[in-house]
Order: sequence, then C-alpha cells, then structure tokens
Amino acid sequence: MWLLTLAITLTLAPPPQAQVPSPTEGDFVIRNFTFTSGESLPELRMHYRTYGTPRRDAQGIVRNAVLIMHGTGGTGGQFSGRGFAGELFGPGQPLAATRYFIILPDDIGHGRSSKPSDGLRAAFPRYGYVDMVTAEHRLVREGLGVSHLRLVMGTSMGGMHTWMWGEMYPDFMDALMPLASLPTQIAGRNRAWRRVVIDAIRSDPDWKNGDYTTQPRSLRTAAQMLWLVGSNPIRRQTEAPTLQDADRVLDAYVANYLKTGDANDILYALEASRDYDPGPALEKITAPLVAINSADDIINPPELRILETQITRVPNGRAIVLPLSERTAGHGTHTLAALWKEHLVALLADTEGTIRVTDAAHVQFWTNLRALCGGAFEGTVIEAPPSDTTFAGKRLVMRVGPCSADEIRIPFHVGDDRSRTWVITRTAGGLRLKHDHRHENGTEDKVSRYGGDARRAGRATRQEFPADAHTIGVIPEARTNVWTIEIEPGKTFVYALRREGTDRRFRIEFDTTRRVEKP
Repeated sequence: MWLLTLAITLTLAPPPQAQVPSPTEGDFVIRNFTFTSGESLPELRMHYRTYGTPRRDAQGIVRNAVLIMHGTGGTGGQFSGRGFAGELFGPGQPLAATRYFIILPDDIGHGRSSKPSDGLRAAFPRYGYVDMVTAEHRLVREGLGVSHLRLVMGTSMGGMHTWMWGEMYPDFMDALMPLASLPTQIAGRNRAWRRVVIDAIRSDPDWKNGDYTTQPRSLRTAAQMLWLVGSNPIRRQTEAPTLQDADRVLDAYVANYLKTGDANDILYALEASRDYDPGPALEKITAPLVAINSADDIINPPELRILETQITRVPNGRAIVLPLSERTAGHGTHTLAALWKEHLVALLADTEGTIRVTDAAHVQFWTNLRALCGGAFEGTVIEAPPSDTTFAGKRLVMRVGPCSADEIRIPFHVGDDRSRTWVITRTAGGLRLKHDHRHENGTEDKVSRYGGDARRAGRATRQEFPADAHTIGVIPEARTNVWTIEIEPGKTFVYALRREGTDRRFRIEFDTTRRVEKP
C-alpha cells in the first residue's frame, strides 16, 4: 500500500541472511492487454523474482508454488531482506526455497514492470486493482505455467489483492493470508490520506497534467504522507522526540524518497484502489484464509472492527490482530515476519492436503463423509458425564459444509450457541480432526484448533483421533483424549470422546436418514 514498507525494513534490519539464495529474475510480456477502463497496451511487461524450483505431481500440476504480493509503491524485491526472506525462505523455515517455488511479482505501475514513468506518463492507462490481479494471474498461469498455488499472500495492497484472488479465482489456491488490509472499500481515513496526495499532485501547476520534465513540488507531500501513515506513533515519537528531531527525520525521509520517486507513478498507484471492494462477494472465498493485522496500524485500525465482523462471512476465514508491542511497527508490521510467522506455519499445516490420502480405509471414510455434504442433521446425546449439562435440554444440529477437496467443516449448533465447528481435513499423512471455537464476533477463542491425526488402524466407518501436541499445550488435562467419528452410511453419524484412564465419555448420535432445516 505504500513505499515506506521497503524503507522501514531496510532501516531496521541488516542484510539478508546468507542461507537465503539469490532470486531468479525475469520478465513476462502480455500482448494487447486490455484494462477495465477500455484502454490497452500492445505490451504489458510484468517483472518478477522467484526462489526455488516448481515441482509437479503425476498430472503435471505444480503443487509447491507460493505467490507473495507487495504494497503500493513497493516491489517484489522488498521481501528479500532479513526481516522477511531471512525469517521465511531459508532451509527449515516456513517457506523454505528448498521446498517451495516462491513468486514475487512487481505489479503494474511498480518496479520494473510497465509504469507511467517509463515514457507514457499521464497517457499510461488508468489501471485499477482488478487489472493488477488479472495481470498477476496471467503471469502465474501463462508466464510461469503454474495452474495451482499452494499459498497466496500479500502485504498492504498485496493483502487487498489476496482477498481479490480468493474471490476471482477461488479454486486456484490451497490457502490465503492477507496482511495489513481490510476486506472493504477504501474509505474513511484510509481514503482521506490518499486524497491529500492525489489532490496535491493534480492541483500542482508543476505537475503540468503529468507532462513534467522535473518532479513537481507536490511529490514532497506524497513522501510526507507516506512517512506519516507508515509506522505507529510510539516509534515515531521515539525516533523524533523533539521538534528539531521530527523535522530532521522527516526531511531525511523525504530527501531519500525524492531520489527515486515519481509523481505519476505514485498518483496512479494511489488512484488504482478506486475499484477495490471485496465486501459483497466474501462468501465466494472457499480456500482457508487467515487475515493478520496489527493493533497499531493507523491505516487499518482495529477500532473499526471491520475485519472482525466481515471475517464471519468467509466460510473458512479466521482473523488475527497482533497486539501492540515494542516489536510491532504499525502498518509496517506486515513485513516483520518474526511477529506473525507462527500463524503462517499453522495455516500451512492446517491446509496440508495436496498429497492425497492413499490408505484405503481413510479414502472410503472420506467418501462416506463427503456424501453428507450440504445436509443438516439432528443429534441426541447418548452418553455424557452426569455432572456435565452442556448439552442438556438443547437442540443439537450439525451442518456438514462447506466442503472442499481436502477439508470438510461441520458447524455444530448447541441451541443458540454457534461457537463450535468440527474440521476434518485430508493431509499428507491421512486424516485430521480439529475443533474450531470462535466468539460471536468471529474471532478465534484462545482454546481452539485442538484435536489430532487419525490412527492408521482405522476402518472405513470409524476413525480415532488421539490428542496431538497442540492440544496438550492448550488443554493439558486432555493429553489422553481420543475423539472418534463413526459413519454408518445412510443411517448415523457419531461424534464421541473418551479420556483414557478416566470415566469421561461423550457420545452424540446424529440421524442421517432425515435431513433437517439448516440453522
């Protein structure tokens, strides 16, 4: 969303760690690209960087590709620093280049891709976010020959593009992670700071309708606004505690920005957000999505509660807001991977399913489960501890779905309580059961994602899931828990729990011969 991302990262972090390889760079030229405005270019150049090597399955489909998109004014090169690549791309790290094929494009209007300052100036087509995502898709699909992405993620503007990828190409990826963004139109304060820059440039006589030979004075205003919104107030006060310090720091940033900045380029980039509006189609996003913002981001402040309320409309969505700390950097937190990479690790683990289940019992069990997709069924408690009245006197309904190729979510409604969802996924090792617990506002409960992987000695009609390490960490007393799912095709679905070594037992039986109205 802003060029300061790169400046902050380079200022705060040393050079990339030695174990991160150098990227391969290239250009893909899209012939006769037509923009949503109706304008066109005979050649649209998309520059890109890649790490790693694409790996194809038996059908020739690349299964390890990861797309990472930058913010306004940035480039794919901004991710090569120690704070990002040094935390993610090295051996044994979450997106190790030895395992993944990482794609870092320069978007339209940015870096070494086609942009106004290449020569067309204000005659360059008025591109928008839809054009940018379309070009990203064509680069990936046509330029690099990748028809499936393991992960789509982005920071700031790239985060907004991530939401759009989920809506425009919902079957193209396994997972989505937008950082420092909101799934709504650019409005309020976010629109206001952009308008300050846009109006300053367009009303500047030195701009000359985009046909200037030296940079207009209004480019200083652009740089000043980027500095203002780029970090949190605490960091700004620390680095500039006096009036003299504030002037010195701001002037230094502006002087550095003016060395390479271009008024038309930043004007076009800010105006491009005019067609960003993922809100009406959030339900179309079917891939698991984890959105990460920080509490000190003044561009996307949590007080608006937009992320927390809108994430409930994403079928497999989850929202995380990182608390303010001495390590966060406001909007720039999106490039400090050490602060959020644990959530990336969890997302990758939860969506690990591109290697298909081969165990015969697991395959048939999955088939039996998928046959229930789209239905809702009423249940009855068959067994429960006498002292536990959680389900007593309440209507119990499970709703099977949404269902994707490798994940089946089963919201379990206890009366008016909608906080529970059972999540069964196919992983490289077999089957996994997790419990997703959420508050009414859609945010995840502290005790969530517990469960485990199925034992190999299962049957097509019955699978057991012993507690895994994560479960033991969040619920120590559940270390001997074993969950059981039983499916008698055309008859019943059973969810059961036993805590080995104790008398704790639960068993709920659902009648699958009769579908009920979905809650």
